[in-house]
Amino acid sequence: VELIRNGDTVYVSGFVAQGSPEAILRSLGDRINLSEAGTPRNLTLTFGGGPGDSGKLGLSYLANRKYDENDDANDVPVGMLRRVIGGHYGQVPKIQELVKNNQCEAWALPMGSISRMIRAQSAHRPGHITTIGISTYVDPDLSGESMNDAALGSPLHSKLVAKIDVNGQANLCYKALPIDVVIIRGTTADSASNITLEYESLPCDQKICAEAAKNSGGVVIAQVQQMAL
Repeated sequence: VELIRNGDTVYVSGFVAQGSPEAILRSLGDRINLSEAGTPRNLTLTFGGGPGDSGKLGLSYLANRKYDENDDANDVPVGMLRRVIGGHYGQVPKIQELVKNNQCEAWALPMGSISRMIRAQSAHRPGHITTIGISTYVDPDLSGESMNDAALGSPLHSKLVAKIDVNGQANLCYKALPIDVVIIRGTTADSASNITLEYESLPCDQKICAEAAKNSGGVVIAQVQQMAL
C-alpha cells in the first residue's frame, strides 16, 4: 500500500461480500493512523459493487480518520478520501457516514455504467455513451448523480456525466477516469504477475481494472491465496 500516493484515483474490485481484497484494504485503512503524516490523503475512491459486510470490513476501512498533529486547533480529523464514485453503497456504512456528513464528495452511478467507464479507460476511449440514466437522478438536467453538497461544489461534477446528442437522440457520456491504483483479489499468482481466479466466487472486473490501470500508467495491487511454483 506504500505505492498509493496522495491524490491518487483508486479502483477497488469486489461485489458486496464477495471478492473483497480484505487484507489490502485493512492495511491501507491502518496506514493513515500509523504514518506520522497521516497519508495517503485526497484519494478518489471508485467502485462498483461496494465490497463490504454492512459493518467495519471492506471499503469501510478506508473511512478511517486521524487528527492532524501539526494542526494547532487539532479538532478536525483528517481522512484519506476526497471523492467517492460508486454504484452500491448498501454494505459500506462508514463510507455512507462520510457522504452524509459532507466529509467527501460523493456520486452514485449505475453499477453497469461504472464497469463500462473502466472498460472505456482500458481501451483509451473518452467514456461510455448510453441512454441508460436519461430522465433519472443521473441525468445532468436533474440531480446529476451527486449525493451531497460537497459533490455539487466539485469541479468534477459537471464533467463526470455529460448529456450529448447522438444522431438526434439524447445520450449520457460517463467519463473514463484515469486509474492510478487498482486493488483486486485473485487465487493464485506467479512471478510474471499472472493471476488466476479458480477459487473466487465470481469475477469482479479484475481483468478490465488491471487493463485500465496499465493504460493509465498506474499499478495493480493484488491479494492472492498462493504463489505458483
